[in-house]
Amino acid sequence: MSIEFAFRRSYVASLVLLVGVVALLAAFAMRGARPPDAAASAQKRQTGESREMSPAGQDRNRTALDDTCESLVKSLRTPGPAPTLPTRGADPVEPPVQIQKAIATLRANGVVAFPVLIRHLDDSAYSFSVNNGSSGPGYPNIYQVRSVCREIVESEVWDLGPAYKLRQGANGQEADYEGYFDAHDMKEWWRTRQTKTLRELRAEVIAWCIEREKRIGFATPTDEGIYLKPLLELQATLQRDAPSESPPVSGVYTPRGR
Repeated sequence: MSIEFAFRRSYVASLVLLVGVVALLAAFAMRGARPPDAAASAQKRQTGESREMSPAGQDRNRTALDDTCESLVKSLRTPGPAPTLPTRGADPVEPPVQIQKAIATLRANGVVAFPVLIRHLDDSAYSFSVNNGSSGPGYPNIYQVRSVCREIVESEVWDLGPAYKLRQGANGQEADYEGYFDAHDMKEWWRTRQTKTLRELRAEVIAWCIEREKRIGFATPTDEGIYLKPLLELQATLQRDAPSESPPVSGVYTPRGR
């Protein structure tokens, strides 16, 4: 076989291969298909994966979420001055339905709402008035927006175990009840934990509560079962269960009278 003939045959074979590739690409185009890598990238963009989003896109997304939460916080406000409440002994009264709905939605947003809620911790605008009490006569309370925002954050990360005003410690002395946010400034707490998930925040709070109860000690085994066991069970549940950033939302907001 001559070199010239071999070259021609090789050239023809290459040409046939090239035509086949062009035909294949044309078929893809006619069906609207993409090469696998391009299709996968498009799918990721459509699902809105944050790692696929540009910094500018993340900023726009964050701004939109903040705007939504700001609107919800504004809906916590009630125009006009706070009314005069009935004296203790009146029947319990719940917050207005529209405010309950706003609180439920803010809670459903989890840590997404925290930046806005923290920003409103100094918001003294009037929100609602209630006589609240789980049993017996209600206690009159006037709620400002700041106290509602604080309690939403608290309820998401710290509503975790038995509460008490006083209990006896191992040394026989009475110990005052201290909540996590009685010992931690909420603004500073959030400033240093903005990258944590709700699960991580809850785990930290539970660990703090367990350590505090152990430090106080228990006068009897019964007391240990009342004050420590529920916290240990919560900690075990948190470690066992899959992460959840969308906790169940209570249909009715029950203020704690802060």
